[in-house]
Amino acid sequence: MSEITKTAKGPLYDVIDYQGKKYITSHRLHEDIKPTSDLKSTNRAIRTAETYKTLFENGNILELSYEDVKALGDRSSTDLVLLFSSNGYKPVVLIDPVAQKALTHHFEETAQQAVGDSKLAAAFALFEVDPDEILDDRTLMYSLRAFSKAKKAEKEAQQAKELAIEAKLEALAAQTRVGVLEGKVKEMGGDLGYSTILGLAIRVGIKSLSRSQASKYGKQATAICAEQNIYTPRVKDPRFGYVSEYPDAVVASVLDKAHRANEITVPNLSALKEALNSEPGEGWQQPLENDD
Repeated sequence: MSEITKTAKGPLYDVIDYQGKKYITSHRLHEDIKPTSDLKSTNRAIRTAETYKTLFENGNILELSYEDVKALGDRSSTDLVLLFSSNGYKPVVLIDPVAQKALTHHFEETAQQAVGDSKLAAAFALFEVDPDEILDDRTLMYSLRAFSKAKKAEKEAQQAKELAIEAKLEALAAQTRVGVLEGKVKEMGGDLGYSTILGLAIRVGIKSLSRSQASKYGKQATAICAEQNIYTPRVKDPRFGYVSEYPDAVVASVLDKAHRANEITVPNLSALKEALNSEPGEGWQQPLENDD
């Protein structure tokens, strides 16, 4: 602890000169480091410290009563009288710098030990270990390690189970979505040589196409049709609202390019090849400028 200084709290918290030495009271020590919840507990902790006996015998700690002060007679200082007056004339514990340093160190170690004991108790509770069955530190270490591995394995197994359930639910949902979309393919012009991006994707076995992918491939197909002055009608799509339809060959060329670039996987390559070689039916090929 740093050099002892006077405070504005009164005699019980000031430096005391007694028989040629400087002391502070246990009141001041308690105020400075708060080793316990109250002064009474701090005094008790001082007296039960391992170093107390030696410090007391060497005069580093004094248990001073008002009778001791009165026995000094004329040698008693005004500061001592004020000290006891402030304490209701009850005994006070005086602590010199040596004892102050030793007690501070003792209380810091006690606090650290309390934290360690608390963590150990929490570990016992977490891993369901009976402290009475632990014979030594080595046994404790192996026991906690074994319980830790068991708990980790249990947690990982639970996470795997939850992931499996989520995957199964997602697969069922995907199957449902594909069934609904396949039922809409005819409505989206698949039988007339024209398809939406999503419509032809389903026909060639692509089960999942993201919104960003569909938008990207739609823009590519639109660019091709614009260059060739091909009419692209608008139809209602269950996922994206109103979208354009393109000749199957145009959509197939876009999907084939994405497949070769490993952006997507086309399971039914024969259907893709058939679409590449297809031509749109009559009645769909209208001038591009007539498209509203």
